[in-house]
Amino acid sequence: MAIGRIQPGLWRQCVLWTLTAALLLATVGFERKAWAEAGEEPSIEELKKSLDEIEAATDSEDITAETLAGFRDKLNSATDILRKKIDWLEPRAKEAEDRLKELGPAPAKDAPAESAEIAGQRKELTDEFNDIDGELKQARVLTVKTDQLGDRVAQ
Repeated sequence: MAIGRIQPGLWRQCVLWTLTAALLLATVGFERKAWAEAGEEPSIEELKKSLDEIEAATDSEDITAETLAGFRDKLNSATDILRKKIDWLEPRAKEAEDRLKELGPAPAKDAPAESAEIAGQRKELTDEFNDIDGELKQARVLTVKTDQLGDRVAQ
């Protein structure tokens, strides 16, 4: 009788893992189609979320070859997108940094204050540089994560 009780449990678990794998594959395909149809690439945050999902799914012992193939495709796509973002962001970060350097250092606390126009421009350029530099750093970190996940999926 114990065998009869185990088999339905195993059957349910098999069905559950099959449905999970199918859902993951559908998600991978849907996101890729959504990216292509939107005409614009996903944001860094969207890529990070997708990579986190892949990372969580690769820890499963019951992952199928089809699911892994879908992950490889998604990781290749993410790598291409991240490289494009890095190539686009690097010169903009350099330009913002150069413009900020042209203003020179902010006056010391005991020195006379700079004009409101220069102070505003310094703040604007600093904010712009920080935004671009932050996104560039995130893209580089995600590129490393994508490579690491690619290695895990290949194994």
